Amino acid sequence: MATFKTGFNFHLLAVTTVGLLCIVPHIKANVGTNGNNSVVLIKDKVENPILVCYWGTWSHYRLGAGQFRVENIDPNLCTHLVYSFFLLEEATSKVTYADAWLDLPSTYPGGGLDNIRKTIALRQGNRNLKITMAIGGWNEGSIKYSNMAADPAKRQVFISSIIEMIQLWDFDGIDMDWEYPGKRGGLAEDKQNFVLLLKELREALDQVARPGKDPLLLTSAFGCGQDTIDAAYDVPEISKYIDYFHLMLYDFKVYIDPSTPDFQPGGNLIGHHSPLYYKPLEDSTNQALTVSFAVETFIELGAPPEKLVIGVGTYGKTFRLYNESMHNFYDVAIGPGAAGDFTLEAGTNTYYEICLEIQRNRDEWKIGFDTDYSVPYAYSKTKWIGYDNEISAKAKVDYGMAKGVGGMMVWSLDFDDFGNHCGGWNGFPIVNAIKDRQALHRGKFQKQKESSKNT
Repeated sequence: MATFKTGFNFHLLAVTTVGLLCIVPHIKANVGTNGNNSVVLIKDKVENPILVCYWGTWSHYRLGAGQFRVENIDPNLCTHLVYSFFLLEEATSKVTYADAWLDLPSTYPGGGLDNIRKTIALRQGNRNLKITMAIGGWNEGSIKYSNMAADPAKRQVFISSIIEMIQLWDFDGIDMDWEYPGKRGGLAEDKQNFVLLLKELREALDQVARPGKDPLLLTSAFGCGQDTIDAAYDVPEISKYIDYFHLMLYDFKVYIDPSTPDFQPGGNLIGHHSPLYYKPLEDSTNQALTVSFAVETFIELGAPPEKLVIGVGTYGKTFRLYNESMHNFYDVAIGPGAAGDFTLEAGTNTYYEICLEIQRNRDEWKIGFDTDYSVPYAYSKTKWIGYDNEISAKAKVDYGMAKGVGGMMVWSLDFDDFGNHCGGWNGFPIVNAIKDRQALHRGKFQKQKESSKNT
């Protein structure tokens, strides 16, 4: 967490109804507008951008309206679906299941719900849907991946077990989610060992015969803080081996308790966790905690833009206010905001939890859109939420297409308003907004091609 500066102006538009939690702002010109709130579609470099959707399978265990099951997934919503997560078994260096009862059929020891097979069966509704398996995640930590990647023999055992898992269940590839090489107890050598791991994974995946099918995919989820990029990723070398960089462009600013070892100056100040741009007077440290800065950093370091996938969080990060007047960016907060009714995690609310909380107490909430950051926020007398909505998600699509990126990604389907509590789109409003905006760009791209043929 970086040092924050204080005293910047922000833009608030109070509303009396919640609707979609969307305020149509006068978006900054560098988002791609003509100054009249109509979007100017900049010449696209990628004709068919992908839409990657992660799914935290443990969402099955949430109660009531929060429960998310395979049956909630529309196979035509995303181009790529990432089944999250598989784990690394440290004793054997093999990939293993995170939850046998959830993942496996009853014919397996400890099996029950058979979610992997049900997920793969979604292809029956969309034969073009790519379904990959994610290995790792935040809760896995870094140390056991560091140990595995440092040992050539362990790497080969790990890779062979991945190939076996892919072939057993018919996945379309792997998403490597080591969080993070060189950090969280990892070693400095992790940076190069991660490259070796990806290189050997690429070679093994390319050897798998898939008659009538596309080659197996190799993707990875990337932390996007400047210190993580520097410590973890040899971007030019990684670019040789992976199909897509899934950029986790969220959680840039979250509440951190000043009494904990992780605290750094500014960690208890209100900030948005996924701003597209930065404010004019912010220092270089805070400028780096933005979507645009991170994307441009990866490009400058040698990542092909068409391999970059911009991540959008379908949730908000929350702060508990000292008092009702201290609700501005960079004001001191007293703690993380109260947990949502379904995810039960202080400091984080899903998009549908945000909708439901505000709908219950409409008169207590004000909703704004910061035109510097190009993102929405909301606050009451006791709580502040920074989140993404349909408007900000579309702005990120516009930005990404102007940069020529390969597509968009969301964490996660089960955090979006799949139950249509917010209204609009008949569910999954953020994912659908991204998909709709990508379709608009595709249509423009096709017109450009047709026009060029006639000249």
